[in-house]
Amino acid sequence: MFLATLTFPAFAEETFDGKAFYFGDIHSHTGASGDGGASDLGTCSSGACGAVADYIDTALENQLDFLGTVDHINNSGAGAPDAAAFDSVFQMVNAADQAGIVTLPGAEIFFEVGGAQLGHKSLLLFGDSSTVAAAGYNDLLGSDPASNEVADCAAITAFMDGLQARFGPALLIPHHPGVKKPMPTDWACHDLGWGPAVEAWSEHGSSMDSSWSWDPPWSGWTDSGSVISALESGLALGVAGGTDNHDTHPGQVCGMDTIRTEHWYSGALTVVVLDEGASFDRNAIYEAFVNRKTYLTTGPQLPVRAQYDVASGAQLFMGDALDTYTAADGDVVVTVTFPAERDTEVIEVMVHGPADAFWEATRVAAGEYAATVPAAEINGFLIPHLVLDGSRWWGEAGCDDGYENYDAGGAEDGLEHLVLSPSFFGTIVPPADKDGDGYSQEEGDCNDENPAVHPGAAEDCESPKDEDCDGLVETDPDCLDTGDADADTDVDADTDSDADTDTDTDADADADTGTADTGEPPADDCGCDEGSGLLLPALGLLALRRRARR
Repeated sequence: MFLATLTFPAFAEETFDGKAFYFGDIHSHTGASGDGGASDLGTCSSGACGAVADYIDTALENQLDFLGTVDHINNSGAGAPDAAAFDSVFQMVNAADQAGIVTLPGAEIFFEVGGAQLGHKSLLLFGDSSTVAAAGYNDLLGSDPASNEVADCAAITAFMDGLQARFGPALLIPHHPGVKKPMPTDWACHDLGWGPAVEAWSEHGSSMDSSWSWDPPWSGWTDSGSVISALESGLALGVAGGTDNHDTHPGQVCGMDTIRTEHWYSGALTVVVLDEGASFDRNAIYEAFVNRKTYLTTGPQLPVRAQYDVASGAQLFMGDALDTYTAADGDVVVTVTFPAERDTEVIEVMVHGPADAFWEATRVAAGEYAATVPAAEINGFLIPHLVLDGSRWWGEAGCDDGYENYDAGGAEDGLEHLVLSPSFFGTIVPPADKDGDGYSQEEGDCNDENPAVHPGAAEDCESPKDEDCDGLVETDPDCLDTGDADADTDVDADTDSDADTDTDTDADADADTGTADTGEPPADDCGCDEGSGLLLPALGLLALRRRARR
């Protein structure tokens, strides 16, 4: 009730080159996690934890536009979570959506198949807050909380399909995949339908690949789980970042975790890129993930654009893909741009390909770098990477983030990083068929969340829905009394949709054309009481303020 009387402040997004850039932490823990701490839940062992009562306010002070909360929900090896505390925080985060910040309630979960550990994943819900309010601890488990075991890979997809049917769009994003501890990611079960992106940098360090010398994981590398390894296997993933902070300080990129002190770094953020003026809400963030319109930053909130010009004439932007590419198409010029006034803070710009392959970009002008990648050397994907001087970015205030203390040799480097989602060359990326009915949205499915709705489906004449996606309901020939019970002049007769090839790919509407990124989402995608000791603070107590960006 109180929410309806609030006037929410405008989101403090950055704008540049016709795009809007929103910064968020998709991997934050509170004291509701078994290995987390909060001062007001009685779970803080360090004496320096934040409070759940201040959780949203802290996120705003850390200049976040969106926040994903993923408290542990199954046995993570660090003690069983408190289901009641989890639900209390989950509901508080869900109810705070649009209170100056877009919130993504969720959970950290993992699975085992036949004893094989698949890696930790962030489950994030993107449905509207009234729908998500019906979800809770037991709904989000996904596996036996004691064993974490599921029957097979298909069980994970079935779990995600069930969640989306009940609570709206949801994603399952692998995080710290290239580490030795707590566990690397086994990509064998990965489905791009529920995992279009990977959290590639956090307070664990980088999970890009051991051939990248920056910010190695505190526990050591497992290259088979790295982001580069996943891309080399054909998974067309976008990249994202999160803090993985465990002491109830969401978005804290200038301060070390006081609960998980073995972690060397303070984490990273995810940047969502939309068209300037577009609506910013849960659905917009969901579409950005699905379409690979995201990148990561280890802290600096810098707008960045990448453009790819192929000698043959094709032009791509971040996250786009050419369905075919050969050396005959010619070299690719990669141009990376950012606000000219930030030029002095950028040390170098690189364009990475598979392991050990990278090209240095040359400064063309203030805020503009370009690299020419020879056609013969392109092998599937290109990833722009900016290296920044942290001392210039943070100024006299400095930043205690750990990134100044560890590089591959253990020496101070003082560097910050921005890594953009890959763009793909020579990789065929069919559109995703999210609901498994044989048709993707790009192939005419007007509701890719409902398998009973698709071209050629039987029209239910008692329903207001357009089941066969012909744009007609009451006037559909199937529902008119023509005197011929078998008459069906409007059903799409093409059923050769090759459904098996569409189930594990990205749903980027312009991925197969090599055309310019429009930034447009698909048009039809689709405190506590004193007695309990749990916290579900009144939202009216939140100080909805935001510090001005530099």
